[in-house]
Amino acid sequence: GGPVLRMAAAKGDPAAAFEIGIRYAEGKGVAVNYEEAAKWFGRASDGGIVPATFRLGALYEKGLGTKKDIDAARRYYMQAAERGSAKA
Repeated sequence: GGPVLRMAAAKGDPAAAFEIGIRYAEGKGVAVNYEEAAKWFGRASDGGIVPATFRLGALYEKGLGTKKDIDAARRYYMQAAERGSAKA
């Protein structure tokens, strides 16, 4: 992303971290990198971004950028559902 997005993420903005995670997961402006996506989704999830929690669960379910871990995926999905995610 641009300097504003990078600066916001560096300062701990969870919405900026989620946007960076999306860019890595979907290859928007960068090469797809699921490890980086998982890292940024984790930061966003810790900051309360519910869609990031759901996306992190999907990465663990599929073993993309992480070791495949159905139990971890279930925990992230449950956490997202408890926080209002209809998808979870």
